[in-house]
Amino acid sequence: MIKIITTVGTSLFTNYEKSEIMNLLGEDHQSISDCIGVLLDNPTSNADLHKSEVNKIKEVICKKWTNGIIKRNGIWEKDINSMNENMSAEIQTIKKILDQIQPNNVEIAFVSSDTILSKLAMEILSDQIINIYNGLSFSKHVIKDLRIDNLNIFERGLLNLVEKLRELIVSGNGTDTDTFSETNINRISENNIINISGGYKAILPYVTIFAQVYKIKLQYIFEDSDELITIPQLPLGFDELFIEEMYLDLLKTNLNSPLLILKLQQYNLIRKSNGNNFRITALGKIVKDFAENMSPSSKSVFGYIVEFKLYEYFIENPISYNNVKLKDIKHSDISTNLEIDLIMKKDNNYCFSEVKSINQFIGNEDLKNKYKKQLKTIQDHFNGIKFLFHFYIYTVLDSVNETELISKCNKYKNINDEIDVHFYLVILSPDSKTFENENPYQKYVRSKIKTEYIKEINL
Repeated sequence: MIKIITTVGTSLFTNYEKSEIMNLLGEDHQSISDCIGVLLDNPTSNADLHKSEVNKIKEVICKKWTNGIIKRNGIWEKDINSMNENMSAEIQTIKKILDQIQPNNVEIAFVSSDTILSKLAMEILSDQIINIYNGLSFSKHVIKDLRIDNLNIFERGLLNLVEKLRELIVSGNGTDTDTFSETNINRISENNIINISGGYKAILPYVTIFAQVYKIKLQYIFEDSDELITIPQLPLGFDELFIEEMYLDLLKTNLNSPLLILKLQQYNLIRKSNGNNFRITALGKIVKDFAENMSPSSKSVFGYIVEFKLYEYFIENPISYNNVKLKDIKHSDISTNLEIDLIMKKDNNYCFSEVKSINQFIGNEDLKNKYKKQLKTIQDHFNGIKFLFHFYIYTVLDSVNETELISKCNKYKNINDEIDVHFYLVILSPDSKTFENENPYQKYVRSKIKTEYIKEINL
């Protein structure tokens, strides 16, 4: 099923108040502009105080605007037998999208702000979409605190919006709500569309970034145009160094450091829940998901840098196995149809190595399945050879939680006790004074990995 997530604004009402509609309806036009003015930016919590305005708007719109009028070739006409498929920007865009896909396999997820007008528009649109497309399923969602009358409230509403969008894209897709594997990301990308024709313009940057991160198609119709516009995927990503630092902080179960709490709050990655307790926010979950599952699905720039730096290191400092120095080194070998980051060999002695960031190694469960497949492929492809398997787990942090790291290493080791597997922590710490005026990537490119950076993890 394809889900069209549709943010809802107030074009349903403002379109009715346009001069061309007033001229077309003449004396039949009943103005609702005063009611709109009273309700504008009024929170849903005040709905009971404005029942008369709400009832008037609903009655007028449903009687005079949702049917009996039609737009042909750009011109509005009365037609008593027609539904108004151009009543709002949201409906116009949904219609265009449904023209491209099978409407009997679609759910419309309407998302309104925390205002009386937006919620009312959502209620009317959800009723009317059934009249236009019989049998179409829909859901309705009000985003708490998403309103623009107060900046602090609006910021909370933005986080609630991201939380709801994240919930919507995983529900019904058979995905895990906490982790997005490469398979799940592809499924989410194929089964979700975000219609941004309606709603606050202030949320568009956040929704756009959300869609780019999760590879979801954004579609809308621009003002009075009939053309459906699609925002393509752009080459955007997270800074790997920032992600690693933030991810490891987010893994901490006890946030007892005021500086750590301040840092995570500054980036809106955690939020105070009750008392002295904190919970991870929707943005924090996005960072966590990216670190665990999305960055390894396509090799990161920084990951390549570390691989090449280790490749460079082992050329100058080859490892020994069975008293033989493994001087023949290949980087990113795909001869086995399953990429292995480094292969070091001499005659019939091999060392196969994977290079992973600490956040990938600790958080990404898919890597264990990849390791199992690699072992089988090695044994099938290199029949009868003697080999080592090394994991080089890199970090840019000065210290890590070794207890958790050792626990993960043991899980990999237990996959196959017969394999001679070793784990190494690579702490990348170039001289900060030497590179203090350079960007973080440049300093790692220009520095070399030294022997003291590589420490075997004793299990």
